[in-house]
Amino acid sequence: MRLRAQLLAGVIAAGPLLAASSCASNSRPPDTGCAWQCRAPYELDVTFRPGTAKLTAAAAMAQCRADPNVIQIGTPRWNPVLGQLTAVILTKTMGRRAEPAPGTPATLLTCLRRSPLVLSAGWPD
Repeated sequence: MRLRAQLLAGVIAAGPLLAASSCASNSRPPDTGCAWQCRAPYELDVTFRPGTAKLTAAAAMAQCRADPNVIQIGTPRWNPVLGQLTAVILTKTMGRRAEPAPGTPATLLTCLRRSPLVLSAGWPD
């Protein structure tokens, strides 16, 4: 009986460690963290300026489709919490790893932020 209680206590104590290590065990650099996104595809959040129509928002994102980091561009949807149109772009990398080498075409973020319709674009912290 005492051995069973000790085993149960060990399993309960190890649970949080195992859960925390699921993000830490991937190949991402330790200083970037997971932000609940431990491996591709990563979700890049795009928020559009008030009054932007869904079709024009989709067209603004489509201009960045050629970026090699893009896996899929989501459909713009109304976000009632923000009171704005938002969309998600699935990417192969995120953060600093998504930055190009000097002299190469602009990053996905630069492309998105060039549009006057885009209020913000970025991966969650």
